[in-house]
Parts: sequence; structure tokens; C-alpha cells
Amino acid sequence: MSEVSIAQARASVMIYDDANKKWIPAGGSSGISRVHIYHHQVNSTFRVVGRKQNDHQVVINCAILKGLKYNQATPTFHQWRDARQVYGLNFGSKEDADVFAQAMLTALETLSQQGSGPRPATGAPTAPAAQNYQQVYQNQQPAQGQYQHVNGPAIEDEERIRQQREQQMREQQMAAQINRARELMEQERAREREKVPQTGEWSPATSQPSGPVQSQSPATVAPTPPT
Repeated sequence: MSEVSIAQARASVMIYDDANKKWIPAGGSSGISRVHIYHHQVNSTFRVVGRKQNDHQVVINCAILKGLKYNQATPTFHQWRDARQVYGLNFGSKEDADVFAQAMLTALETLSQQGSGPRPATGAPTAPAAQNYQQVYQNQQPAQGQYQHVNGPAIEDEERIRQQREQQMREQQMAAQINRARELMEQERAREREKVPQTGEWSPATSQPSGPVQSQSPATVAPTPPT
């Protein structure tokens, strides 16, 4: 067999719906797929093929072309585009993502060293189009920064989202530090109030009232009547 798998990983395959500006599951329904990178040793071509684990539906069949830009948006969410659409892989683990990314970069390096672009792979199954473009990807855990508020998943937008996320984290950390400092100040004030006795309270050391003591007037003696 001239075509062999050089890497495989478990991932949810997604495509970007540019009309609605959101990611949707490839094939019309969410689920985990087994995604392979195949190398055709005779033609020296590569392609990505993914099938659902539950029903073996082909959800992606994409040629890896020379010059393709593979973007590792997050440790577990990677994406790239071809002439038709943008693909995204939401991996089940960072280990799966690393294995797949390494194989993809190796394939791109091999293609870059060729004198001309690769010939299209033949005999590839056709990946069906998604049946329901309004279905929201809800059953799987989305990758951080799912670009639903981004005008397309351009690399410049991803960088902007990353910077905003870092700024939010810094602000949250600063707010937490301020709140902690306030709590410590309140605790210190409470301890100081406990040390100072209140007016009129009895001092344990002397068993005498610590507040001011009213002076007592001498008893008034009635005058003796004259005899």
C-alpha cells in the first residue's frame, strides 16, 4: 500500500461558518473523530482524513499543500485554511495535539523542500458537507478563545484575542491582590479594637472600672433644733 498513516489523534473536527462568524461541527453533528495524516509515498503527497468514531462518517478529507499555514491557536485547538474553508481540530488532550502538530510540520517541511507543489492525491473519499449549519457546537468542551466574537479566524485576530485575554488575567490578579490587602487591613484593625478596652469596662488586671468614677458627696448632716 503506497499511502500510510504517519500520525493519528482523537479530536472534534470543526469548520468555520463565515456567514454566521462561528465554529460548527464538521458533518453536521458533534462527536469525537479519529483524524489521520496520510503520506502517499509514490506521489509524495499528504492529506488529513478524519472519521467519526461512532458511525465512521468522513468529516474531513483535506490535502496538505505546500505553503499551508498551520496555526496552533491554543495548546489543544489547531486550525488551517484551504481554498474552500477553514478547518479546526479540538483535540482531546495536549499530547494528541502535539503528536498531530509535529507530523503536520514534518509534512510541510517535506513539501517545502520539493521543487514544485504536490500533485493532488487520487482516490480520496469525499468529505460530506455539514447538513445543519445552524447547529451550535455544545456537546464538546470548546477550546479557549473559540472566535465566536471575531470577524473570521484570521491570525491577526487571534493575536488580538490572546493579548486581551492576558490583559484580563493581569487585571484579575491585581484586583485579587487589592482585595487581599483590604482583608489584611480589616483584620489588623479588628485586632487593634480588641486590644483597647471600652469606657466603663472592668480591667481584668485591677478589677476596677477603667472608665471615670463619679465622686461621692459626703452625707448631709441635719441641723440640731434649738432647745
